[in-house]
Amino acid sequence: MDDLIPQTTGQHYTGRCHCGSVAFACEGPLRPIVICHCLDCLRIAGMSWGATSAAHNLFRITKGEEMIDWYASSDFAKRGFCKTCHAQMFYQLADSDRISIAPGMLDNHDGLYSKGHIFRESLPACCVHDETLPDIERY
Repeated sequence: MDDLIPQTTGQHYTGRCHCGSVAFACEGPLRPIVICHCLDCLRIAGMSWGATSAAHNLFRITKGEEMIDWYASSDFAKRGFCKTCHAQMFYQLADSDRISIAPGMLDNHDGLYSKGHIFRESLPACCVHDETLPDIERY
């Protein structure tokens, strides 16, 4: 799943955490969104975690770099969280020249789409999306 979205090439994206303590900017091309259901993502996010990615040389923190707490969630990857609101914003494989970005952190999603799932077999049955369930406005 190393393919990139051609229409995002040269597009400028900005984003931030929930509280606004951390902000970033990146430029495409971005990778299609991949939804991960591994046990690490389930335990850390409480649900599956999706991400697009940008090249390191086209990504920068524009506010609050000191507010990012990096957590080594495995021996091959780390995750970046806001120290204030604790939003998981980033995922970084140790040997990658790209940084994964949670799409919900982006201010716009122009050109992005989901490509697929990884570790789907780890997804609990209670979390499987069921199209027959009604939309609930508030709970």
